[in-house]
Amino acid sequence: MKSILNTFLIATMAVSFNAEAVLIDGSLGSYETEFVDPDVVDQSGVVGGLNIDPILAYTSLDNSGDATEMDWMTAALDHMGDPYDTIWTLEKIEFSTNADSDDYWTLLEGDIYTGDLAYGTSHYLIKIGSGNVEYNTFLYQNLDSLLQATISLEWLEGFSGFTGNNFDVYRISHISAVPVPAAIWLFGSALLGLAGFSNRRKFV
Repeated sequence: MKSILNTFLIATMAVSFNAEAVLIDGSLGSYETEFVDPDVVDQSGVVGGLNIDPILAYTSLDNSGDATEMDWMTAALDHMGDPYDTIWTLEKIEFSTNADSDDYWTLLEGDIYTGDLAYGTSHYLIKIGSGNVEYNTFLYQNLDSLLQATISLEWLEGFSGFTGNNFDVYRISHISAVPVPAAIWLFGSALLGLAGFSNRRKFV
């Protein structure tokens, strides 16, 4: 019963958002984009000790090349007031076969999956390659470990407007991570170094 109610709520939200698409401009073109209002849609949840990463925005990109994806993500993050000026690179993991997906995604519970990211990231993009969808490209915020993506297929299906049967993890064509800027890593490492130095001095 709860699953049916959740599906109904997601479908209702998706329909309401579809009427409020925002046209955002990137350097390569303009994109009709839906932005998810966290005050209206609560995607929060914890499974296996991990927070489910929320979808921030979604669109439909016919061209799935890195340049187009980076351009849309930059424009979407800029629209939301994110500090990224330009996304210079993406770290892409592609799933050409079901075996690739099986090797990457780990089922936590129900429709919640997690996968390891090769590089620390605060945001990532998921593209679904299936037909029968209105939206195929989704921008996520990484809530937990910067080296891990944790997604809900139910939210992904609901926001995509999927009209077929059996939406599953095999419909994801690739995940593209935005590496955290090196300056942030260096700053974090410096803080850890100072903490270690301070602790050492206490015991000298």
